Amino acid sequence: MRLVDSVEELTLHSAACSPVRRKGSLPTRARFPAVGAALRRPLVALTRAGSASEYSGDAAGSGSSGDASVAASQLAQAGERTASHQPPRSDWGELTTRLVAVSTLPFLFLFLPQLLKNHANLAAGRPDALAGLSWLGYLTGLGGNSLLLSYFATKLEGNAVVVQALGIASSFAVLTQIRAAGHMPRLVYAALAALVGLQAILTGLKLSGRLEGGKRRQQLWGAWQKLLGLAGLAGVPQVLWATFRPASSSLLPGQLTLAAGCAAVAAEAAGRLPTRLRGAWAATSAWTATALFMLQPVSQLVVNFTDPASLQGLSLATILLAAAGNALMVPRALWTRDWIWLTGSLWGSLFFGWAQLLSMFLGRSPATGARFLPGPLFAALTALLLGWFGLTFAMTARARRKVATA
Repeated sequence: MRLVDSVEELTLHSAACSPVRRKGSLPTRARFPAVGAALRRPLVALTRAGSASEYSGDAAGSGSSGDASVAASQLAQAGERTASHQPPRSDWGELTTRLVAVSTLPFLFLFLPQLLKNHANLAAGRPDALAGLSWLGYLTGLGGNSLLLSYFATKLEGNAVVVQALGIASSFAVLTQIRAAGHMPRLVYAALAALVGLQAILTGLKLSGRLEGGKRRQQLWGAWQKLLGLAGLAGVPQVLWATFRPASSSLLPGQLTLAAGCAAVAAEAAGRLPTRLRGAWAATSAWTATALFMLQPVSQLVVNFTDPASLQGLSLATILLAAAGNALMVPRALWTRDWIWLTGSLWGSLFFGWAQLLSMFLGRSPATGARFLPGPLFAALTALLLGWFGLTFAMTARARRKVATA
């Protein structure tokens, strides 16, 4: 068994990683393509690519399809030779694949409610209604999408690029509304807009093959990937700092990790980076994307529990969509023993979903004193989620025993 640290395996659980939206909310990224015959094929391919470690036996290799990609070559240079195997074949395994396909539906509609709600509030002259939305959460999710988009663009995986691009566009649209309401720093938004535009241009050039010609063109794309990796590396500690120390304007956490990342890049360019560290640096973007996705709901939850009045803007429909989408991916992640994917899916179900429901249950309306979420409904939803997890683990264990004895 191995822990997965490649970005391609993270994309399947990252949907889980859209920040929870306010009423009519929209999560930080629509991560999967629409359900349909044409789109189901790339989804199944990504699912197989995301399999971290498989049941002993069936040793047919199902490694990443982008062996020539930058990430793969870096891992090869680092001497990381890991074998990935297909999971044991069974009816339960096939059902988990279908559940992943179904999970695309909740994620497709995740952002729409928040965009519509924000538009209605802005049109009605109520910009304060957007104050409860955490722009840090949306920015964090957008950063994770950007890292994944650059990875899949390197592999020329067009369908996966579209999925990540949709996530970036959705998050940027919400951030634009938050900025229009005056709740996001102008300079931060301006810098973000420039980066999103630059990424769109470079990604288009990459997919059209215009960066494949000469050495300098390839170096340009490589430099862009390193820039994104460094930005993500600096962003993780800075987001944590801003979340738990909102009154502080210090940039020291991000500056320290950025300096360490720059030193690693310089050492790698000079050929002085040890082989072991070179392999760790190759996986930095993957782990950074994971951290960014897992941090998405944290800033929103801090707002929910420290300012209960802001809960009136939460969208119950969006929370349920986020919980359902992630919960439907848990069976496949567990069956393939992809622990990173499983962690992301469980995290999304519990923190994008159940924890948000908990904050609504505990919070009360300042005007009426009533809970934002009635107790019986909260109890029913909690029982449903826990029951699904219990059924998933029980069915997976049963299927594995059946395969082992076959």
